[in-house]
Amino acid sequence: MVIKESILQYKYGDEAHRVRPTSGMEFISSSHFPDEVQGDMLLANSIWFLGLKQHQMMEDGTGYTSKHRQDLITSNDPNFRPVEMVFAPDSSLYIVDWHSVLIGHMQHNARDSLRDYVHGRIYRITYPSRPLVKPAKVFGQQWITHHGHFDDGKFPVTDISIVKSQTKNPILNGFEEFEAYSWLYHVDGGDWKLQGDSEPLLMGHSTKSQHEIDGDLDKFSLDNPVAWTKSYTGNSGNNARVFFATLGHPYDFKIPVVRKIAMNGIYWALGKEGEIPEDGVNVVLDEPFLPNNSGFGQKFKKNQKPTQIQ
Repeated sequence: MVIKESILQYKYGDEAHRVRPTSGMEFISSSHFPDEVQGDMLLANSIWFLGLKQHQMMEDGTGYTSKHRQDLITSNDPNFRPVEMVFAPDSSLYIVDWHSVLIGHMQHNARDSLRDYVHGRIYRITYPSRPLVKPAKVFGQQWITHHGHFDDGKFPVTDISIVKSQTKNPILNGFEEFEAYSWLYHVDGGDWKLQGDSEPLLMGHSTKSQHEIDGDLDKFSLDNPVAWTKSYTGNSGNNARVFFATLGHPYDFKIPVVRKIAMNGIYWALGKEGEIPEDGVNVVLDEPFLPNNSGFGQKFKKNQKPTQIQ
């Protein structure tokens, strides 16, 4: 892709709209906003012009050129520092305002008391005449909270047991109770309920809980589902199967029964539950699985690509 020299010099459109951009840059790709602005570039600026400029992007040979469409946001607050933008799952636009007195390339001491590392602002932009997108309830729940990162990777923190009514479910073929390293996520209870026709298969009991320490067990129980099935019907009208589990700590997958549940669940979701053996799918590994603790560690590095096994 070729970007015209005018863009590289930050000359978007005519001279009146030349800006010095910050890190906040986004292209409109949101069904909540009008069709005619899809693909427009939003550019946040915190020097000279304080606000967001919106530019129409147009193909020009093998590259692109732009035309100023409008100033989407302007501010007369001298501390307004828009530094990032992102479209939310509901297709609204969120803008992060650093809102700092001091900016620049170290004209001021790094320890200057006017440097504010704590405060900031977040703005949300919507288009009132168009509906927001309702996130598809595919998995049965969203991120809410968990019971805490206690002993991360040192000791198991969640006891896993079967839901008594699901003992005959083929996903649980070969299942044995175990202790998981995954912290227990809250998905059901208090103000939250599993969505749709979700059927819990496995329950988790948190053996260490920040919510228990904080006295919030009336909102976030020590016992919650950690695996369930549900159905989902998309725009095509076809009914699909969904298997979901909140277990995900790397050390959990050293445990054969965790790998077995994952594979059994995949078979079930594909409609192949009749092919799941009585003792579950074979999950014996040819090589030892030696993951790092949660996150990246010393052995497995970021930006490394999978390589072919000879």
